[in-house]
Amino acid sequence: MQSWIALNMTPGIGPRAATKLLERFGSADAVFQARRTELESLRLKPETVESILKREFEEKAIQELENVKALGGDVLILDDGSYPAMLREIADPPITLYVKGEWQACLDQPCVAVIGSRMCSTYGENASEMLARDLA
Repeated sequence: MQSWIALNMTPGIGPRAATKLLERFGSADAVFQARRTELESLRLKPETVESILKREFEEKAIQELENVKALGGDVLILDDGSYPAMLREIADPPITLYVKGEWQACLDQPCVAVIGSRMCSTYGENASEMLARDLA
């Protein structure tokens, strides 16, 4: 789980790059075991390659998971059976999904989810909060 979160936190790795890495290496753990030449062959930015090789976000990922659990949340990863099947089918699904509450109920019935960046603008934060409040 920590490797998935660390991969998600690594600058320069969005859903497309993450999917490419996971397809090439088979798992998030294996991405962080890759050799420099293997990573460079995927045409990642040099700073992204360095970040992966140095495992810069490993400790932050552990802390992130602890924080999520402390808030009563959970993290779903793309290859987890609990990850929503319909979301997995979109063009670039997020490799990690932060959830809280009774999210499992959405697996068996129509539902709406607000999905976005954790590094959003003030406007985006306010708009998503209003949307979620109105939907609830």
